[in-house]
Amino acid sequence: MAVAGMDTAKLSANLEAFMATAVASGHLPCLQVLVARDNTVVYRGAAGEQSPGLPLVDDTIFRIYSMTKPVASVALMQLYEEGRFKLHDPLGLYIPSFDAASMTVFTGGSAAEYTTEPCTSPVTICDILTHTAGLSYGYAPATDTPSSHSEGLHPDHPLPPPPPHARTAAAALAAWPALSLRTCRLRFDKNGDANPVDGIYNASPILNGEGASGLFGRGCTLEAFCDELAAQPLLFQPGSAWSYGHNTQVTPPRPPPVLLLLVLLLLVLLLLPLLL
Repeated sequence: MAVAGMDTAKLSANLEAFMATAVASGHLPCLQVLVARDNTVVYRGAAGEQSPGLPLVDDTIFRIYSMTKPVASVALMQLYEEGRFKLHDPLGLYIPSFDAASMTVFTGGSAAEYTTEPCTSPVTICDILTHTAGLSYGYAPATDTPSSHSEGLHPDHPLPPPPPHARTAAAALAAWPALSLRTCRLRFDKNGDANPVDGIYNASPILNGEGASGLFGRGCTLEAFCDELAAQPLLFQPGSAWSYGHNTQVTPPRPPPVLLLLVLLLLVLLLLPLLL
């Protein structure tokens, strides 16, 4: 049966198989999916329980964090549809502090004393949209035991995405490390015990959010935040791995200087005949 031009039977079969596998494997405690097209709900489904014995329902209330990220991502993709930028444009083209020539990558040591190497490739807009820029967050994944960092998640690459060629739910989930998100939590890694780069972030008055000039203060501007973030070492070379971090909070705040010069030149050429 087709609804809004979509094969609902095939869509339902694929989504329900994926959701069932995700819950049964322990990767997710529960999930709910709604697919809509042309203002028509094409699919609605759920798997798992919101608490033992209490299944998900259509009006289940979720507490969701990081909701500025999808808003920023949608805004960027709208600009992309208008041809304002290319996905693989270097971020430094729009935010000069993200010029690859001035950035470094963490190679070893502690938050207090560490080594770096030059950034060999630029962070792209695609990287900040897909969490492959090498940016961290100041938080580290952990469970209730101190040894969980070596047993569960790698602190630098918490949950890599499935390979792009994984065509089935089983193949996609098999690519993820064996970890149950039921027992996973985030903790403030102030000293960088699990991830030294988190400790480096938290030593920054801007990135640790403290004070009026911090990330959560009224005196912190997006430009200051981006510049401070770019000054810290990356977790890895851009595009080489995945790690959940600030990423989509880094949105180009202004058009590149080259573009502004081209616009000004075009205006001069258009107005010149009128002035002569």
